[in-house]
Order: sequence, then structure tokens, then C-alpha cells
Amino acid sequence: MTNDLQSIDLNCDLGEGGEHDAAIMPLVSSVNIACGEHAGNLKLIQETVSRARHHATAIGGHPGHSDPEHFGRRPLPITPEAAADLVMNQVARIAAVAGGNGTILLLKISWLVDKAAEETMANQEVQI
Repeated sequence: MTNDLQSIDLNCDLGEGGEHDAAIMPLVSSVNIACGEHAGNLKLIQETVSRARHHATAIGGHPGHSDPEHFGRRPLPITPEAAADLVMNQVARIAAVAGGNGTILLLKISWLVDKAAEETMANQEVQI
């Protein structure tokens, strides 16, 4: 991924167990790697990080609800504090595989995690 104003970042969610990950990787400039909760696992994280490095693709994390049965796509209640912990813990998993030195450049939070935390905050504000 470059910071050149005349470039486009072509981004894709990978590491979710899709059969075409290897074919897609050379076509994109950045990836959001599933953090192993809504999809993926440690082996897929390692393979995806390795492919990204091979193709000089920017690495990002894609945290989500721990709900692999529904691919993280059903709404689950979560407090803002729990959402922050979920994101930090899952991104740490990607960072541990990718290594330090600012390797994680992107973060794509599952909209359900974001929405659930937002709704919890709104409900708490109403109840006060």
C-alpha cells in the first residue's frame, strides 16, 4: 500500500478459509485478515500473513464476534468495554504472527461488533 495520492488501495478480507485466497492475494494491495474468532484460525492467520509478505501486501486485522457457526453475522450484545477488549485481543493475535514494527496498518472491525457496542451505549444513556 502506498501513500501516493494517485494510487488506489484495493483491499480484501482474507484468511477466512476461502478457497481462492491464494489467487486473490497478488491482486490486492492490502488485506484484512480474520482474527480467528468469526472465521479463520491460527494456521490460516500464519498462511495469510506469509502470503501477504510474499506479495508485499499491507496487513490488517479483521476482528469479530466469537461466533464461527454463524460467521459472526448474527447480532450479539456486547458492551463498549468488551468490544474494546475483543478488538485488542484479536488484533494482538495477528500482530504476534506478523511481528512488530508497525506491521499492522489496517483495522476493519466487524460492523456487528461496532453496532452492538453502539446500541449498548445508547441503551445505557437512556437508562441513566
